[in-house]
Amino acid sequence: MNYIKTIIFFLISVSLSGQGLNFNKGKSTKKNYYTEIVYKEIRGKIIIPVIIDGKTYQFLLDTGAPNLITSNLNDKINSKHLKEIKVNDANNKNRKLNVVSIPLITIGEVSFKNTPTIVNNKNSNFIFDCFKVEGIIGSNMLRNSIIQILPKKKLIKLSNSKEHIFYNEDHAIDISLKGRQSSPYIWIDLVGKDKGKEHVLFDTGMKGFYDLSKKNYNVFKKKHIFLKISEGVGVNSMGLFGPSDKSNIYRLLTPEIIINKGLFKNVIVTTTNSKNSRIGTEILEYGNVILDFKNKKFTFNPFQETVDLNKKLFGIDPIIMDNKIVIGIVWDEELKSKIHFGDEIISVNGEKYEDIDICDVITKESILEARDSIEFELKNTEGLIERITLTKVFPEVQD
Repeated sequence: MNYIKTIIFFLISVSLSGQGLNFNKGKSTKKNYYTEIVYKEIRGKIIIPVIIDGKTYQFLLDTGAPNLITSNLNDKINSKHLKEIKVNDANNKNRKLNVVSIPLITIGEVSFKNTPTIVNNKNSNFIFDCFKVEGIIGSNMLRNSIIQILPKKKLIKLSNSKEHIFYNEDHAIDISLKGRQSSPYIWIDLVGKDKGKEHVLFDTGMKGFYDLSKKNYNVFKKKHIFLKISEGVGVNSMGLFGPSDKSNIYRLLTPEIIINKGLFKNVIVTTTNSKNSRIGTEILEYGNVILDFKNKKFTFNPFQETVDLNKKLFGIDPIIMDNKIVIGIVWDEELKSKIHFGDEIISVNGEKYEDIDICDVITKESILEARDSIEFELKNTEGLIERITLTKVFPEVQD
């Protein structure tokens, strides 16, 4: 069976709110270090092996978050409780979670000691269970390191010296490390009839190329940079603490985005309720990346000079809510009288989806990416069932 892709998918990233613990603590056990790690990529998530207390676990590499472990793992390992703090997920929803210090975390041949680490709530392990991971290696543990990601080899190089990971600083751009978790931000150039710049989070916890904070979009509206394709009301992302709030969401096109040495044309983007815009792991389909936290530099070496990201789109986007696949947003004006937010998708091309394993939807290949036309069977909130065939089309911008 092929599976539906849910929109923007899961934004695992979290941030710290209010007054609390400084996560920029802990350090490597070696003064100089270098190691190489082979990673797995599953639906845009970078998964690496991590050793704690002599046992190997699978973790996500997420530069948009601080270190985090599941409550199940915390019950198994040695850790020291530090305090309880308020944590925001990618959609600015928050909860109070415990923070521990882990005596030793080893990646490849490099060990880090006494790293502050959030312990996830037992009721929020759904995303981690689906990807079969026990936590996140985040930006706070990487803040003194240089990381090179080589996607064609599925290889990560980790060091604290440019002797091992060399790049020409004249060809690099600056990184700003923000907050108590050293979140990495870079400047990107936006080009339409007008030009602009945006400070975006480089977030390896986000599947996708680029998403735009609605707060930032409201600023950019004054310039001719983002061209409006369509507008909908609904939900377009899942964070650590559940789906985003229902709101107005925009589907947009920007003619050009420049990221370091990479030029991307016809970039389609949707707005989010997050306070930050992001560049996600889709950029790794187009080039190699170096995140030099230690010297605050970033390089993107593209595989080709220019990438055209224009593509056909469906007039709806699904999302997972309450363990069901439902309509998250209706983009097409002609469909809005027939399809509504929350309508359940009960079959796709005749294959039943009512009892589908949600983890399969999250981690396996998407039928929406592979086909240009799909027949959906939908059940609305009153229990009425309707069949509708949708066809992808290239987006048209509004005047």
